[in-house]
Amino acid sequence: MPADKFVPLNLDRDSKVPVYQQVYEGLREAILRGELAAGASLPAERELAKSLAIDRLTLRRSLNLLEKERLLQRRQGVGTFVESSSKWVNPQNPIRLGILIWNDTSYYLLYLGRLCETAAQLGMETTVLRSGSDTQRLQARIADLGLQGLVATPNGKRRDVECLNHVAIPKVMLETKARTAGTDHVVVDSFPGVYAGVTELVRLGHRRIAYIGGMVHDRDSQDPGAFRLAQDSLSRLEALRQALEDAQIEFDQELYREIPYEQSDAERVVQELFRRKQPPTALVLFDDMLANFVLNALRERKLAVPGDVSVLGFGNTTPEARGGGLATVRVDFDRMAEAAANRIHERIRSQEASEITIPVPTQFKPGQSLAAPKNGK
Repeated sequence: MPADKFVPLNLDRDSKVPVYQQVYEGLREAILRGELAAGASLPAERELAKSLAIDRLTLRRSLNLLEKERLLQRRQGVGTFVESSSKWVNPQNPIRLGILIWNDTSYYLLYLGRLCETAAQLGMETTVLRSGSDTQRLQARIADLGLQGLVATPNGKRRDVECLNHVAIPKVMLETKARTAGTDHVVVDSFPGVYAGVTELVRLGHRRIAYIGGMVHDRDSQDPGAFRLAQDSLSRLEALRQALEDAQIEFDQELYREIPYEQSDAERVVQELFRRKQPPTALVLFDDMLANFVLNALRERKLAVPGDVSVLGFGNTTPEARGGGLATVRVDFDRMAEAAANRIHERIRSQEASEITIPVPTQFKPGQSLAAPKNGK
């Protein structure tokens, strides 16, 4: 139905029902009855608000409600259109979404709030599940709750993640890159943020830049003392090397270290690096938590940051990074949560099994821990 044949609405200005609610309900009924058919365009906002004798903010409030129920679709620069009935969301019968949290991690807190908020905006009702590697128990819980989709937070053990191969509903995994059947992934793109941070170090005059990667406990090993290199550590090293190469600076392999998240290991590696004849003038750390251990070790040796050495973290997850004391690379956890919620909603509505990966770029965040090297060297 073209805009010039728009269904008129009868608004009761004396009613206790707010005008925006009356507009919402009137348009909703017209869509559900088919008076506004799929693909029909609404008049421009200014024109529609004028014809209804309401202001545009009131109109937008009504349209936002309809858009959340997927009754309308806004196309920027084109117009507002009635959606196909296959995409409508019934608020009385919402999509049931499970958010899967592995038993031994609190990392999900970075995502949970925005995940639930975005899911609610999309007409999804969320339930938080805790899971180990018991596939049958997870399957039974999903069936009991009538879940139609699942978003898994990071840091599950390998055998826990593998149980998702036996879960038939649409799935999206945050950060974890392990492939499981029928699962989409929303992952951190470390490269742009680390590259920009190292480029800033080079601009400041640094040439001897060390990289310290993180070693984490290998929870899949039978050896309780086993460690493995943290996921994405090598990709962050590669971003550093590429930034140096583009600046025509050769990376010194002797300035590459990998250490566990232990204060004693941070102290050991700082001692090794700064007893060299030419110690590094800057350190790039796998993440902010590891940076904290290294910062403590530097201060213990009376090395000033950034006077003696500059430090770049990753994640924007610690108080020092968030407060600007530590230069870091910002991961947009809210954007990742939104991407996961939008993708699982799309998967549930379409029932397609594409197994795509959605990278979310990082951004360099300046901080007080960066400065030019002493004597320009």
